[in-house]
Amino acid sequence: CTGMALVWRLLAALSACALLAGCDRAQAASFGPEPRAFVIGAAGHQPGKFVKPRAVAVAPDGTVWVMDRSDRLQAFDRDGRYLRGWTMPEVDNGSPSEIECDAAGNVLVTQTHYQKITVYSPAGEILREWGSWGKGPGQFVYPVGLALDRAGNVYVSEYGGNDRVQKFDPQGNFLLEWGRFGPGPGEFNRPEDLCVDAQGRVFVADSCNHRIQVFDGEGKLLSTWGTVGDGPGEVRY
Repeated sequence: CTGMALVWRLLAALSACALLAGCDRAQAASFGPEPRAFVIGAAGHQPGKFVKPRAVAVAPDGTVWVMDRSDRLQAFDRDGRYLRGWTMPEVDNGSPSEIECDAAGNVLVTQTHYQKITVYSPAGEILREWGSWGKGPGQFVYPVGLALDRAGNVYVSEYGGNDRVQKFDPQGNFLLEWGRFGPGPGEFNRPEDLCVDAQGRVFVADSCNHRIQVFDGEGKLLSTWGTVGDGPGEVRY
């Protein structure tokens, strides 16, 4: 009797496990397929490989663009398959810092050490460029950050004497600028990167001031957060 009781207990336990497993499967199915993780590239100079990748952008059609420290711009499909790529035509002075894609799938590049913005078609044709060395409207010292709003306007952050944000229309025509070097509200100390949200607010990583500053599309300061440190809510560069 003891042996039969043990058998029945085992059968009951197996049935319970099967029911639980079935519930788990049904629950998992209700949420759809699990996200798929994969790796794009490896170390190297060959097509599809990278030397210290430093910027990435995704076009509206899902094409993934990557810029690396070998001054190559490479395109991959949404599954990570290499499509095409090319080397920037000017590389002796230094590497580009940032890339972005516009609504048409063109790729914008901040040519930091050549003081200009270059716009490529998806096939690699240079469509337009703007910028030159200087401190006037539409000029740059070291342009680094790059972002677009929903209207296609282009925002560029720079440092090295200007420490400001400039706004251009989709064709590269200067619209306005804001900021100057300093620690005060609306001032910058090496603004490294920026992004624009769906409401048109411009978020700027004010690197050496150890903070994030938020502006509207006309340069009006909306908010600031962050203090230097390693704790929660604190930032360092």
